[in-house]
Amino acid sequence: MWTLLLAFIAIQSSGQRTRIEGRVIDGTTLEPLPFVTVAFQGGNVGTVTDTLGYFTLETGRAFDSLVVSLVGYHRQVLPVAEGTA
Repeated sequence: MWTLLLAFIAIQSSGQRTRIEGRVIDGTTLEPLPFVTVAFQGGNVGTVTDTLGYFTLETGRAFDSLVVSLVGYHRQVLPVAEGTA
């Protein structure tokens, strides 16, 4: 199994509104990964990365973790914190 790497993530939060933008790349080759599922853990809000590995998620609820998964890669649960990581 390969490892996913969240290359960068920008998180904006105002009240209960949360917006996350980021890019998912292969942890070994550093190539962008298309069609990766990215979702808030414990919710029904998710998306899929575009052909360059970019994604945007926005919700009216506060969440503390992202779930990132793709067939052939280890599923990752990542903490969400305000700011840029």
